[in-house]
Amino acid sequence: MKEILARRKEAERQERIRQILKAAGRLFLKKGYTNTTMRDICLKAELSTGAVYFYFKSKEEIYAQICEDIFMYLDGMFNRALDPDSKPAERFRILADTYLQFYTENRDQWVVIKEFRNIGLSAPLLDRLVRLDMALFARLQETVDQYLREKKLTHRWNSEEVSVAMWGSVEGLLDIHRMGFFENTSLDLEEMIHKQLDIFLTGIR
Repeated sequence: MKEILARRKEAERQERIRQILKAAGRLFLKKGYTNTTMRDICLKAELSTGAVYFYFKSKEEIYAQICEDIFMYLDGMFNRALDPDSKPAERFRILADTYLQFYTENRDQWVVIKEFRNIGLSAPLLDRLVRLDMALFARLQETVDQYLREKKLTHRWNSEEVSVAMWGSVEGLLDIHRMGFFENTSLDLEEMIHKQLDIFLTGIR
């Protein structure tokens, strides 16, 4: 009986947390992080102030948890998509396609995690999110390292510089797509990302 009650209590706790995070996420997208208050979150979640503060000490803690969940979800997508035995050139395409899938299916979440460095989070929370973000970036840099070694190009290129340039170019395409640029053209986002990767790999060689 005690075990059943404990499981029920934990399920209720998790549901409250999901309720708060969902409400806060919608508000951050609609009003922005700065303009959203804890009172707004309580009203949106239809919970008392005390109930929300029981689970989270502050708005920034809620925001950080949302970002952490998104990073972990994206990390899981990469884990499922990547084959450890695949060649580096193939891994580039897998990474790009997986990130594009995340952007396409989770546009709101993509927007949220792009802002975490610029909203004034406390040092511990910011450091936590930076570590998660850099762990994702490390997947790309590891692939770049493998590619440069395979092609015997390590003497010509710095893997970190190449990785930043490659990642930045993909982010740039997603940014202008989100702003509506592609609506006025015949361009396809997936095709453009693939062409961009081909240009990078050709240039590196």
